[in-house]
Amino acid sequence: MLQRATLWLLLVLVIPTVPKDVAEEYATNFVQRKVGRIAASVKDTSRAAVKPWQVRKYVGVTFHKSGTVFLRDLFIHLFDALGAGPFDIGWTSSYNSTDWVKNHTNVLFPEAPIQLRTDTWWPALEQEIREAAAPQPIRIAAIVRDPLDMVASAYCYHHRGEESDNLQFFPQGTLQSMGPKEGTAFVAERMFGVVQNMTESFETPKEDILVIRYEDITASSKGFDEATGKLLDFFFAGLLSQEEYNSTLEASRQVDLNRFPLPDKEKGHTSDAACVAEAKQAALAMPGDLLAPFHSFQQRLGYPVA
Repeated sequence: MLQRATLWLLLVLVIPTVPKDVAEEYATNFVQRKVGRIAASVKDTSRAAVKPWQVRKYVGVTFHKSGTVFLRDLFIHLFDALGAGPFDIGWTSSYNSTDWVKNHTNVLFPEAPIQLRTDTWWPALEQEIREAAAPQPIRIAAIVRDPLDMVASAYCYHHRGEESDNLQFFPQGTLQSMGPKEGTAFVAERMFGVVQNMTESFETPKEDILVIRYEDITASSKGFDEATGKLLDFFFAGLLSQEEYNSTLEASRQVDLNRFPLPDKEKGHTSDAACVAEAKQAALAMPGDLLAPFHSFQQRLGYPVA
């Protein structure tokens, strides 16, 4: 399992950067695989050997600082336990947050039946992907997070110099020179489009979408197991044996940081809790015309308004 996961991560490092129009074409094409080819594959395979991604499309959606690395690792462990190879999982990501910067989209294996999408999801695209997948059913899992926590976490993460080349926060070095009050306002402006897309996409329940709260799945091992159990039921109901279900659930637990804390050298994508708390408090002092929409995003997603 680790060998296949490692290969996939190595391939991520050499993702090509493509223009937005090409990426959008890929986004549609990856779900337009021939139904006849899929049907033939299933027909020629015994019931026990049919893989879930041969009969359903799977999409995992995250936004910057809502659990991107977490969901990526969870998908790798879940699907790897069921026999998926590195070429069965695709990934589309973007540094774009608002129209102030040209959209550069990274695309890896756009025709893979299992897809991860980072900062590349909005209502119109969701509908296009759903329609293109028909008549195959699709299952979409998204991790959402308190919008102001996302802003605070992003400030702490980038303020200490991580991903200094991230286009959302150019000019390079700007955010590193800002204190919490100025910096969180800067981050909120640059992440506005990301949070808006997250809110508009997942504020309303839909039958083929499972929304997981970052806070629930990361707070404790109990919360992790409950959220992951819901995900497995949502993704694989009627498709797995009990043995497969149990092995997949056990594999997923490798991602639970309460069970398996990361060593210090691997904590690059996490932010210090004290820094996040200070930054979130500072974010409440951002200009009212910027804070008000974030309060609205919180409310629409079911989070308490600070």
